[in-house]
Amino acid sequence: MFLLFPRMIYSILIKKIFYQLKRPLSKSTIRAISFLFLSSLFFLIFELSLFFPENIILKTSSGIQTPEITLIARLTRLRRITEYDWKLLHRLKSLNGRLLYVLYGPSTLGLCEWCEIETPSTFLYYTIPHVFLCYLVNLGIIYLSISVLSEKIGKLLKKLIFIILFLFFILELIMLNIYDWKSNAYINSASNINWIHWNLKKYRLFLIVTLNLSVAFIIWVINTNILYQIPNKERQLIFSINNLEESINRIRALVIMKRALIKDTFLQEQKMKFYQEKRLKELSDSMNVKDIKKKISHDNMKKILEEIENYAENLIKYMDMKK
Repeated sequence: MFLLFPRMIYSILIKKIFYQLKRPLSKSTIRAISFLFLSSLFFLIFELSLFFPENIILKTSSGIQTPEITLIARLTRLRRITEYDWKLLHRLKSLNGRLLYVLYGPSTLGLCEWCEIETPSTFLYYTIPHVFLCYLVNLGIIYLSISVLSEKIGKLLKKLIFIILFLFFILELIMLNIYDWKSNAYINSASNINWIHWNLKKYRLFLIVTLNLSVAFIIWVINTNILYQIPNKERQLIFSINNLEESINRIRALVIMKRALIKDTFLQEQKMKFYQEKRLKELSDSMNVKDIKKKISHDNMKKILEEIENYAENLIKYMDMKK
C-alpha cells in the first residue's frame, strides 16, 4: 500500500504535465472543498474538545466498584457538581448503572428520563436517534459538496457515500447490541476497562473526517482533469491544435516584425544595406570563381600546347635520325 501510493501520485503528476489538461478550479468547487475541510476541522475541534463526553470515573481515578461517596468526594475536589452530575451519579449508584455507563456514556444515562437500569435495551433505543443524526448531518454535508460535480458522477458518488455511512451506522448499532456490557464488572483498574462508548465516538469521528477529506480530494481530482484518460485520436487532435497554435503565433510574430521594418525608416535602411552587402558579396564570389576557372583553363591550354610542340619536335628529330 505504501509503495503503491507514491506511484499513483507520480503517475498523476506525469499525466498532468504531459497532457497539460489541468484547468483552474471554479468558485463553486473551491466553496465545496472549503466546506468539507471546515466541517472536518469543526468535528475535530468540537467533538474532541468541547463536546467530547467527560468520563468522571477516569477523571477521578476511580474504578467500577469505587463507593459512591468516594466518587462524589473526588469529583467535588475537581469541580463544582451540577444538577446534571447529580442525575448521572444517581444512575451510577448500582454496578449495572456503571457498566451501562461504560457502554452508552454519560449523556444517555444523565439525560434519558424514561430509560431504566433494569431494561438496558431502553438506553439503546435512546442512543439510536443520536447516532443516526450524527451520520445524517455528515451525509447532508457531503451531498451539498457533491452537487458541484456532474449528474452522472454525483449520483454514483452519492450512492457510494450513502452505502459507506449506512454500513458503519449499522455496524455501530450491532456492536452496541452484542457487546457484553457485564464483562467489565471485575476489572479493578479503570485503564484496563474497554470504554466502548468513547472508543466508538473516536472511530466515528475518524471515519467522518476521512470521508470528508476523501470526497474533497475526489472533487479536486475530477475538476482539474488530472486522471482524465484521452483516447489516441483526441490526443493527436490536441497535439495538432497545439502545433497549429504555435505556428499561428510564429506567423503573427513575423508579421509584426515585418510591419515594424516597413514603418521604421532606420530599420528599413539597415535592411536594404544588409541585402545590398549580401548581394554584392554573392556577385564578387561568383566573379572570383569564374576568373579562377578561366585562369586554370588558360594555364592548362598553354601546357597542352607546349607538350604537343615538344612531342612534334622530338618526333621529327627521331625520323631524321632514321633516315
